[in-house]
Amino acid sequence: MSLSKFELKRIEKIFTEYCEKRVPIELRSQIRIEYRVRGDEVKLYGSSPVWDGPAKGISGKVARFKKAPKPRPGFSTGVTPRYRETAG
Repeated sequence: MSLSKFELKRIEKIFTEYCEKRVPIELRSQIRIEYRVRGDEVKLYGSSPVWDGPAKGISGKVARFKKAPKPRPGFSTGVTPRYRETAG
């Protein structure tokens, strides 16, 4: 399931603002937070230059967000229903 154009624009706005606010301007040369969209998921990465050369860098996945599929009619949503006991 891929993301719609509306969802992509919304993700771009939300994650761009988040990444810019998360790291202060004076530290952006030392650490960076960025995101990547692929298919129906968004991955958040943290990256920084290595100590022996700023041209090199390391990057690590911080979080992954995935679009939840809509439940199909007639199929279980994965939630077990609760039943009341009846007298009798």
